[in-house]
Amino acid sequence: MRCGDIMPRLILVLGDITEVESDAIVNPANVFLIMGGGVAGAIRRKGGEEIEREAMRKA
Repeated sequence: MRCGDIMPRLILVLGDITEVESDAIVNPANVFLIMGGGVAGAIRRKGGEEIEREAMRKA
């Protein structure tokens, strides 16, 4: 978002969520943020166990 923009933008991208350069991603893990499989598992495999521990601390 550029300085002065009033409305934020949402951009949809088709591809590997762990390869997209962005400020944030949506992690579809369960309520305990245990990253077992699917997209959450891909995020954990890419970021390592530390990313899961950090998410669980902040949950």
